[in-house]
Amino acid sequence: MKKFASIFDPRDRIRQRIITWSFASAVLLFAVWLLLYIAIPLVPMPLTAVMVDAQQVHPVKATATVCAKYDCVEAWETDVGTFMSYNSERKAEYVAYILGDRARRNGTVLVDFGVEEKSFQQKVDAVALLFPNKDWF
Repeated sequence: MKKFASIFDPRDRIRQRIITWSFASAVLLFAVWLLLYIAIPLVPMPLTAVMVDAQQVHPVKATATVCAKYDCVEAWETDVGTFMSYNSERKAEYVAYILGDRARRNGTVLVDFGVEEKSFQQKVDAVALLFPNKDWF
């Protein structure tokens, strides 16, 4: 007489456990990632908040004059360069491309160093303002 395979074959139960644990692990990893994504926002600080705290470089709001020329949303002139904020990364990338080597960009914020050579400390201050949430040490 033929033996029929049982529904509860040990190999099937092992496969089922492996699939269940793999699925549960994937769901758990997704939940942890989602929790971290919600808890740690990836939104950069607004330029105004950065400049208000940066009194060592003497920021002066120059939105009217600078944004008329570069079509930005907000602009600040400092001792280390002109900081401009745009409403899209594509626009900031376009202006950075136009300005060439004299500009650096972080997302929607762009710094124009101008034509004069900056000292090492001025460059350090500019990078600290351009990347306010970055811990370099």
